[in-house]
Amino acid sequence: MMKSFWLIKFLFVCLLTISQAAVSNDRVSFNQVPSLNYKDIDDILAVSVVNVGITKKRGLNARKSNWSTGTHIRYRINRTSVIEANRFLFKEVSASRLATAFPKVRESLEHVSEQIEISELPPAEQLAYWLNLYNVSMLEQLIKIYPITDLKDEISERTTFLNKKFIKHRNTRLSLNDIKYKIVLEKFKNPVVIYGFYQGNVGSPSLTSKAFTKDNVYSQLSYLAREFINSNRGLWFGEKGDIQVAEYYQGTMDVFDNEPEKFRTHLIDYARNDIRYNIRSASVITFDNANYEIAEFESQYSSFDSMQSKKINELFDRLKSWKNESYPDVAMNEHQTSSTNKVHLAEQFKRVPKELLESFKVKASKL
Repeated sequence: MMKSFWLIKFLFVCLLTISQAAVSNDRVSFNQVPSLNYKDIDDILAVSVVNVGITKKRGLNARKSNWSTGTHIRYRINRTSVIEANRFLFKEVSASRLATAFPKVRESLEHVSEQIEISELPPAEQLAYWLNLYNVSMLEQLIKIYPITDLKDEISERTTFLNKKFIKHRNTRLSLNDIKYKIVLEKFKNPVVIYGFYQGNVGSPSLTSKAFTKDNVYSQLSYLAREFINSNRGLWFGEKGDIQVAEYYQGTMDVFDNEPEKFRTHLIDYARNDIRYNIRSASVITFDNANYEIAEFESQYSSFDSMQSKKINELFDRLKSWKNESYPDVAMNEHQTSSTNKVHLAEQFKRVPKELLESFKVKASKL
């Protein structure tokens, strides 16, 4: 009896040893939780995004003179939103080697999905991955079509690049709309996720200068929700107490189960205290607050207030400090595996900060 016990124990230990050896040869061990690093995205966004911050809403008792209609564009533009939303340096990026970084980062993100199963990651890690892949891919496409500055047809028509299946995910091809509607909005029911999809136009959620991570994804999304709802481009009060919200919301109402009161509650949750009553008491909510102008940085924004000018000047100072330095070495999506895969992008665009600095000289002198 005792011999049988020890024999069984010996066989069990052997089996366990063989199993552990097999697992150790896999790309990700069963007892490891991969953690993705997006430092390369942080680096390219740091030199291409101008953070404007939350602006003060000027919509209560507004007059219709604040609205105008284009001669050939059949939507209304809220002109009080022209200095809102974080700005992307489309002109400078498209003319520099930094433009080549975005497809390379996208390809590197695609490579991650070949190394690990994204659906087996913790939910916050999954969400950060998909939002980063979406936004990098969106920027890649927007840079390609620049200098188109009116994005109405580009981001709202079914035949645009939003449905182009150029993103590789294992053995399938995905479009931007696939990621947004068939993956993220299907799996993540928290309405705050809708603010993580960058569209490139002023009248949509902002792009932050930092990548999403498993640790910051929900805090960043909450910030973007507050920034958007409390801006004139996200929510506007009409003369008769009605609310005109961004057209962007029309494509995301599924996350509110298409129920107006759920949507109203969401607006109230993220609105400033001094406008919550107006949202709660509004009898009508319409989706006709729009601005499809590309959210790029131009000299027209020299009218920013002193705080905004300070933020822009800080960007110039940061670029100056990099003038004589090599671009930081970049390791893409380093995860805890037996053999870590690194994709170095530094050599591809290490002189970009200096190039951008040269293009800023005229604009910087005007601020």
